[in-house]
Amino acid sequence: MRARRFAAALRHHLWRTVVGCSGGIDSGVVLAFAARALGLQNVKAIGRPSAYSSGGGVSDSVELCRRRGVELIIHPIAEMVAAEQRQFEKCFGEQMRRLALENLQ
Repeated sequence: MRARRFAAALRHHLWRTVVGCSGGIDSGVVLAFAARALGLQNVKAIGRPSAYSSGGGVSDSVELCRRRGVELIIHPIAEMVAAEQRQFEKCFGEQMRRLALENLQ
């Protein structure tokens, strides 16, 4: 029942949406819910792969969107992540470590 009320509220306040699609369970559920609530024609997905994205995650995103009938836009972010790394090093005098880099993406 809560899901139906949420879907109705979503339709009332949103007409179109873009869903970040990593290929994981969370983004898959959100994508499916948005497509059902708003209609396929009103949902787009975006994948933002970087050096820390697994090949499986990217291919899972492609497959998920293909099966759902949702347009997937791939927008690599490696250059943006590299720019943030350089800015971090400039500000703090040290390189960003692995976990921080993974979370940056």
